[in-house]
Amino acid sequence: MKILITGTGFIGKNLLETLVKLGGNEIAYTTHKTQDYADNHYHHSNLFGHEFHVDLTSKHDVEFLFRGFQPDLIYHLAGKATVKSNEFEIMRSNVDSTHLLLKNCIAGTRFVLASSIIVHGNVDKVGDCDVPNFPNSIYGVSKLCAEKLVQKYHMDGGVQGR
Repeated sequence: MKILITGTGFIGKNLLETLVKLGGNEIAYTTHKTQDYADNHYHHSNLFGHEFHVDLTSKHDVEFLFRGFQPDLIYHLAGKATVKSNEFEIMRSNVDSTHLLLKNCIAGTRFVLASSIIVHGNVDKVGDCDVPNFPNSIYGVSKLCAEKLVQKYHMDGGVQGR
């Protein structure tokens, strides 16, 4: 199976290391393109698999990623995980990246989105799925939008979203 992991923070790094230890899969992961490399994206292989240094909010970069690696399964962990940042950057990072990835998936791709309890606003019980969606920050709104995009592509039959 070809697996793509976006975001190599704490969760992504540990998921990547676990999948490499399990073996049997071809793995790719993304690292974020910094300002120092604003015009450059690259792909190279190493002990962990294929590394793509891309901006997931760039149509050009995401198309480059999918030309180099067509995954069967995507763990989309990348995004802005803060409520105290530029609101436009939060929306761009969490919504646009999700949309670009989904648009480039071939039919049948499995897509797992890391969301947040904050889509429910202030809740007393962590993990209560019966709490209505009522985000009280732009970050919460962005994660809810990303969830809705996954649902839309799932309902259209393009991806198997979770």
